[in-house]
Amino acid sequence: MKNIEDVIEYVAPKEVCKQLNIESATLRKYALLFDKVAKNGSYFKRDERNNRLFTQEDVAVLSRMIELKENAAITLETATRKVLSADRYNGTTPTATDALYRMIEAQSEQIKRQAELNAEQNEKMDKLLDAVYSLTESNKQLSNHLDRYTHNETKIKFIDPSEPVMKKGFFSRLFNK
Repeated sequence: MKNIEDVIEYVAPKEVCKQLNIESATLRKYALLFDKVAKNGSYFKRDERNNRLFTQEDVAVLSRMIELKENAAITLETATRKVLSADRYNGTTPTATDALYRMIEAQSEQIKRQAELNAEQNEKMDKLLDAVYSLTESNKQLSNHLDRYTHNETKIKFIDPSEPVMKKGFFSRLFNK
């Protein structure tokens, strides 16, 4: 009976391309580069039809190479040599833990940025609340002033049509007498 732990799970090249967000031609280019740089001339295992077989470890190694190439601004071949010298041949392969640490670092940065944005939003909200309170106070004052003016009795003199109207002369109209 075979031991389940001895079974190696391979990833389809199409899935590798999807995980690494690269095209299949780029994957072939990277694989050829790894085969060229590898000490034994063949880095990836192949099936009976000579197709490359990729493991999750291989995907992690490719991912590390792409990351080195982009972040360290080095050539592809130099990145490949660094990855191969640090990973497979020293027995320290990048694991899911490494990927998790990178994800945690990225999420921590996102959390920090979100906290900064939240702090900015809180400051803006405080300013808006202050503006609303001041507008409320000024509205209350205006309402009080309006109430005072509307409650004042205005003296209106009604003219009785039965009373004779006296015509005033020019000077009495001028001086209102």
